[in-house]
Amino acid sequence: RRKICVNRLWRAREEEGEFHTAVARLKDDPEKFVRYFRMNFLKFDNLLKLVKPHIQKQNTVLRRFRALL
Repeated sequence: RRKICVNRLWRAREEEGEFHTAVARLKDDPEKFVRYFRMNFLKFDNLLKLVKPHIQKQNTVLRRFRALL
């Protein structure tokens, strides 16, 4: 098996998800944050506040049904 060098920022990606891994770790390094997201953290945060209500998981009938199983 080949050994691949993985940046420490991405090691937890499979467990935590790419978004949470990237935002949590990159906001401590503004230069890397801008290179990854193509915007600074303040712009990203403002954009996230605008779209968050539209992309959040919603409690639908199907979700409630699956929770009962």
